[in-house]
Amino acid sequence: MRVSAPIRSPLPFLALAALSACNSDAAAPADTAAPADTAAPADTAEASDTAPTTQPADGTGDSGSDDSGAADTAADAAGDTGPADTGPQLRTGFVSLRSNVAPAHTRIVATFLPGGPAYHCPEQPFGDCVFVRCTPRRPADPLPAPDSGVISIAGGAAPVSLSPGADGTYDIVTQSTNLWSGGEALTVASTGGDVPAFSGQVGAPMRITVTSPATGAADWSLARDADLTLTWTGGAAGEVVVLFGTMATEDPNEVECHFQAAAGQGVVPAAALGMLPAGDGYFSVASRNVTPLAAGTWSVRVKAESDALSGDGALVQGSVDLR
Repeated sequence: MRVSAPIRSPLPFLALAALSACNSDAAAPADTAAPADTAAPADTAEASDTAPTTQPADGTGDSGSDDSGAADTAADAAGDTGPADTGPQLRTGFVSLRSNVAPAHTRIVATFLPGGPAYHCPEQPFGDCVFVRCTPRRPADPLPAPDSGVISIAGGAAPVSLSPGADGTYDIVTQSTNLWSGGEALTVASTGGDVPAFSGQVGAPMRITVTSPATGAADWSLARDADLTLTWTGGAAGEVVVLFGTMATEDPNEVECHFQAAAGQGVVPAAALGMLPAGDGYFSVASRNVTPLAAGTWSVRVKAESDALSGDGALVQGSVDLR
């Protein structure tokens, strides 16, 4: 398995591209996408799992919100939903795994935030969706960052490990192969450090194929005053996360929807889309499984995402004209 040179984030929490809705394990939406690593969204990393960043995605080819860009939106590494950003913060950790096939690419990020999610994202619910308008948490967590020792991932195509640097932050691990096919039980464990040792499993999500709408056009235009129905095949356990965001703001303003993957369809209400301003935006679709773990007084969220494909094999993420 070929692993690219590590990318060290100078921040106490990784700020990777794609900003996804703020972490909130209380309601379905949250982690985001945050969107793909290629255009504005990317690793749907959720806004709250990462440090404040500017959209769009990090351009590495993953889809957050990761996540979560269009896809592991604000941060893949970030990226994820965590405790709600209200009142005293739980000490929060995220381990985000993202794998796609167009091209084959895997991205793994870990970050631990003693002050809680990096964004405050009040949620306005619209059925299976929420609209969030996020603001960075201040002050930011200082360096050195807390770490949980060596983090290992087993059960995929090959074992992978992440080690913290002297400043406590973890390198982003990327590889040019897929970590899973779908359905495997991935074991994520740490040796412990400032954050106590933890261990748990997360299911590798099945990759879905979006059958409608057709999103392949470079100039895809989306009406904000009409419901948007998405259909897909290949869904099994877990959820499908759909993210739309605007490029008009520096911090995440996004609509994030969570649908049961097995349902094969979901509707994004016009009322939710109408909360976004007209103009340039980004979107992503991914299948996701999440496992919450406890490590002493820390809440650790382990997320695995597979980017959705269109009928012609392209990633379902990128830019959109919100009209």
